[in-house]
Amino acid sequence: MVNNVLHVQIIGSEGALYTQTGDYNAGRWNTTWTPVAGVTGLTNITSVKADPYVRLVGIANGKAYGRDLDTRTGNWSVWGEIPGGITGVKDITSARVGHTVQVQVIGSDGALYNQSADYLAGMWKPSWTRIGGTGLTRIASTPAANNVHVYGTGTDGKVRNTTFDTVVGNWTNWREIPGTLTGAADLTAIAK
Repeated sequence: MVNNVLHVQIIGSEGALYTQTGDYNAGRWNTTWTPVAGVTGLTNITSVKADPYVRLVGIANGKAYGRDLDTRTGNWSVWGEIPGGITGVKDITSARVGHTVQVQVIGSDGALYNQSADYLAGMWKPSWTRIGGTGLTRIASTPAANNVHVYGTGTDGKVRNTTFDTVVGNWTNWREIPGTLTGAADLTAIAK
């Protein structure tokens, strides 16, 4: 939510991007979903708030792309591939810590990869960093203070977690979330 307006993006059945807004001050939603031109072939999307922007990243044709919505003007930036040349991307998530958006993907090898964009400096890092893990099928992330917590399910149906300390730049080892759950198909996470 940016300035009490909720911005929702979806992937249509044809793989295109659509957006909708709910104005909480006015107590209403727009009357229609608006197509966002220039984006096709989407399979997964995620977004983060960075006042006054919505930073959207997604997967199209096995690659990771990004685009920003300026909520003051309603204008979208150009849809572009995130630097680093990763291919075979299976899932994507993102979290913002300070002025940096941290993007995680599951690569073609089933491992976790990370890339970051410093929006004060106006640039992405030149390459993706392989974090590790095996057999990942779905991921979710959430920021908490200076950390990004990433949760993932694997082919064994168990849920695991790793944490990125953005101050020192270290990731923890993957560890299973207690509770002996198996069969997890999808997940989401949020921290206060």
